[in-house]
Amino acid sequence: MPAHGVAPADMDAVLAAPHLWQGVDDPYLYTSDVTVARAGGAPLDRVDDEVGVRTVRLDPERGLLLNGRPYRVHGVNVHLTWAPGKGTAVADADIDADYRILEDLGVTGLRFAHYQHNAHSYALADRNGILVWTELPLTSEVGASAAFAANAAQQARELVRQNFNHPSVFVWGLGNEIYKVDDVSGRLLDAMQKLVHDEDPSRPTVYANCCAPLDGPQAMHTDAIASNVYFGWYDKEFADLAPFLASNHALRPHTPEALSEYGAGASAQQQEDPPRRPVANSRWHPEQYQALYHEAAWRQIEAAPWLWATFVWTGFDFASSGRNEGAATGINDKGLVSMDRQVRKDAYYWYQANWSKKPMVYITSRRAVRRTVADVEVKVYSNQPGVRLRVNGVDLGEKAVDGHIARWQVRLAPGANRIEAQAGALADDVEWNLAPGSQ
Repeated sequence: MPAHGVAPADMDAVLAAPHLWQGVDDPYLYTSDVTVARAGGAPLDRVDDEVGVRTVRLDPERGLLLNGRPYRVHGVNVHLTWAPGKGTAVADADIDADYRILEDLGVTGLRFAHYQHNAHSYALADRNGILVWTELPLTSEVGASAAFAANAAQQARELVRQNFNHPSVFVWGLGNEIYKVDDVSGRLLDAMQKLVHDEDPSRPTVYANCCAPLDGPQAMHTDAIASNVYFGWYDKEFADLAPFLASNHALRPHTPEALSEYGAGASAQQQEDPPRRPVANSRWHPEQYQALYHEAAWRQIEAAPWLWATFVWTGFDFASSGRNEGAATGINDKGLVSMDRQVRKDAYYWYQANWSKKPMVYITSRRAVRRTVADVEVKVYSNQPGVRLRVNGVDLGEKAVDGHIARWQVRLAPGANRIEAQAGALADDVEWNLAPGSQ
């Protein structure tokens, strides 16, 4: 091969009885290596790669089929890993720590929002069996210039070529919430659809639709479609999600549909039990309301088996310069985990109870330490059949866990109150303090 030249090399191989990549249950990977050497000489370069063998199909009625079988994809949206004092200039160890949190949560899928992510994140998804929606940074607005279109094409081509061999990558996202519906955005989405399919005809494309009908022009360019909705947070009510999902399914029965974003804000520093509905753009985002939001949302999502994936917005709180809401300025606090990764909010444990196979028990509202009302509800999340409660050493008996929740009505004593929950060998405890003179 001459200097500065390019020489494609095609090699065929057969796996007679391949060990399939089966998601989180069995993320089996094969290792391959490619070596370049001078003729008869020592190796000049070598690349090792891990690949998995699997099939993925999106079915409009059955959802996602992994190796021909229905497979529920549930998880969160993630931005690049962020760490205090580092920003996003993190080490692999910081990314590893994020993925341990996500693995504990029980995710089976992630949406990499809204741009190319680092190679280590893709590798971790491969090894952990997590399916990944990765996407182009076409969000909010599309430019009309030729330079904009050329840049989008370059990024699309690089996204596919760099990540083609990852078994975790199962869809290519072509855009997110492009608000202006016009010929410019339509032409660009069509161009990205053709380019991505030319590069990789094996994977479907998807668009994250928001604030427009699912049969509107912006939502008609990709193989699959998804919705960003926040009923019970920005608008409408908790119970409006199920009718919305059913209506979309009836509207486009032959198109695979997903839920790309849903969520509510929460600050671990702001406690209100029971909570009133907060104003989304206000400075009050009680942690308990986020938990109620997700309890209601997940029950409705579970009842929609045609959804091929669902993603909470978001896994972790993240920087958002235009926000002035909740407990901190410049932060989107819809994460299930705080931005510094130190606090896993109540809603995190709601999903862990629903998603994780690892036994767990968790007392909610644990940070609502200061109490002014004696009669309270103790709510426990668990994936065990029953939970026993003790208050100040008094056994209040075991209750069956219904829909991953057990509840007790309790009267607190003045001063410190120790609340203990036990499910088999598992235990959790909190301390709540009732102010003197409270009723």
